[in-house]
Amino acid sequence: MSTASKVSIGLASLFCVGMIAFVHQSQGSEKQNMQLGIEKDRERKQRRQERINDFNRQKQLYSTYVVDQPVQAQPISAPPDDLDENKAA
Repeated sequence: MSTASKVSIGLASLFCVGMIAFVHQSQGSEKQNMQLGIEKDRERKQRRQERINDFNRQKQLYSTYVVDQPVQAQPISAPPDDLDENKAA
């Protein structure tokens, strides 16, 4: 076997081993990133459920307070002109 063919086989083998190592490392990092995504989804779902529970508690408190003190659905009007600080006296 000539020197050129030995070098070619060596380089091809080295290239194949390098590609296998790269793909193996790449798959490991992708798997780790996917696991982080699952953990983020769990945290997101937990925060959403906490917000829903908080909303339901606030809704229940509101209905309790409305029974004790009815709320009028009138808009808040602007202050009278004599209380306006922007007017020059």
